[in-house]
Amino acid sequence: MLGLPIKNGPTGFPLAIFSLLSVYLFMLTSIFLYFENVLYMNDQSANLISMTKARLNKPLQYLTWLSYSIVHFSAIWAYLSAGGDVISSFLSSQLLLEAPEWQCSIAFSVIFGSLTFAHISIIDRINRLFMTGLFFSFALLFIKMTPMVQLKYLSTVNFNESLIIGIPVTVTAYTSHIIIPSLRDHFNNDIKSLTTAIAIGTFLPFLFYAIWELLILGMIPTSGSNSIQFISSQTKPLVVLLSIISTSNDTKILLVLFQMFALVTSFFGLSLSLRDFFRDGLKLDQSFRSRAIASAIALLPPLVLTLIFPDGFKKAINYIGSFDAICFIIIPVMMSWKARYIDHIQTEVKLPGGKVSLIIMAMLGTFVILTGLLFPLSSQ
Repeated sequence: MLGLPIKNGPTGFPLAIFSLLSVYLFMLTSIFLYFENVLYMNDQSANLISMTKARLNKPLQYLTWLSYSIVHFSAIWAYLSAGGDVISSFLSSQLLLEAPEWQCSIAFSVIFGSLTFAHISIIDRINRLFMTGLFFSFALLFIKMTPMVQLKYLSTVNFNESLIIGIPVTVTAYTSHIIIPSLRDHFNNDIKSLTTAIAIGTFLPFLFYAIWELLILGMIPTSGSNSIQFISSQTKPLVVLLSIISTSNDTKILLVLFQMFALVTSFFGLSLSLRDFFRDGLKLDQSFRSRAIASAIALLPPLVLTLIFPDGFKKAINYIGSFDAICFIIIPVMMSWKARYIDHIQTEVKLPGGKVSLIIMAMLGTFVILTGLLFPLSSQ
């Protein structure tokens, strides 16, 4: 959410919204395709590793392992880096305390990473609290920032490479696939509740992304000094964005709270899914010790990357979308094809359209992969 205006904002608000909507519909389709594959498994807690073992050969299983790990390590790296940047900037501007970004990233990792050792029911309650904070801070920001939105900025249309560059990042913003296996276990295989959760849980991000883009792109020009293009070229884009749109001290505090709530809630989802991924792959049980081992494996490599490459937010989000497409579009297409047309397995939820829809999804997923890996990233 925080990176979207930075990546697709230089195209202007109309094209940014068009991109948001188009990718939302595409990713909603891919989520139900992934959901179909989750339901093919008898084990309610089966993660992507078990799914690929049941359907695909060894090379594709290894590709899934690699892609899934890169996606989550990179995303957690981005959040740890961004969390450190935001905390350091806030301490410096509000409390006149100079704390290096790397120290703040470690603090972010220790405080919030330690919570992932808990059972999903405890994390769920904590996450609900942070989600409440996210909603309230977002609502207050909307009230304070809306009067500063200018129509001339919202009507700007710039066809440029950001329209393509922004696609993998937008794909990443809609990757809620990662939590579905854990949710299936949490809802005890209640298909109706799961379907409702998926439908609501995918539309709400689109709504909030659209409002956030409206606020940011309505306050800041797409080009020129202190513009979206200028922000996207900076090493610490979130910090620069915060300084430009903070029209008062109250607004700055609200923006910091909102950014932290957004980072923490996303961090929880990613850490939880990666924890369960490794727990599943290493055949660990549900004990605290096993959760602690899996959580440590999930969090330590991103923390090391954060310390070595402190501008991780900008670096990491450039590539996550490509590996997301491998894990949650290409691999599910292959698994569904085998389950439907080779193993002839039936399930309660199935993506309509038969082979045609699977082929189209594979083609679009390949486009996302190539866009993220091969397109010249001028914003890097």
